Amino acid sequence: MITDPSTIEFIHVVTHRAVADLRRRGLVRRDEHHDCASALILEVFRAWDIFDPERGTPQAFVNQVVSTRTNSLLRRRAAKKRRLRAGTLDGAAERITDEATHGPTCETACDLRGDLNAVLSKLTPRQRNICDQLLRESVSPAARELGLPRSTVRDEIARIRVIFEEAGLGEYL
Repeated sequence: MITDPSTIEFIHVVTHRAVADLRRRGLVRRDEHHDCASALILEVFRAWDIFDPERGTPQAFVNQVVSTRTNSLLRRRAAKKRRLRAGTLDGAAERITDEATHGPTCETACDLRGDLNAVLSKLTPRQRNICDQLLRESVSPAARELGLPRSTVRDEIARIRVIFEEAGLGEYL
């Protein structure tokens, strides 16, 4: 069990920095930040039993555990994406289905994904950047990140909303 307060503080700092890095890379949403950091802290505490002070410092051990667990998280997410397979529908058209959630909801999600890709191709690069930022943050932080005034971002959001509504996807915004 970890009893040194400086080590506990170090664990806290390292895990939050790792999650912040994942968030900057777009792999963790803002609302997942604390959950992901808590999970990493828990992993460090679980692995602490195998820490050997003769082999290295507590800081090196914490960094290694956080790095390993973060890489495992990224591999699991990538593996979920690889579970897609092609299947036939009515013997003619091929359709992508997810083995984990195969069924009518999956087919609907695949149709929506295709429609969404068609609409996204109609957006300007700036509008796509705004959409990407809004997946992770609200308007004010997104505007700050993009270096645009909030009013400009809101105007672009209104234009994006019109494009989605014209494509019949207004209810999914």
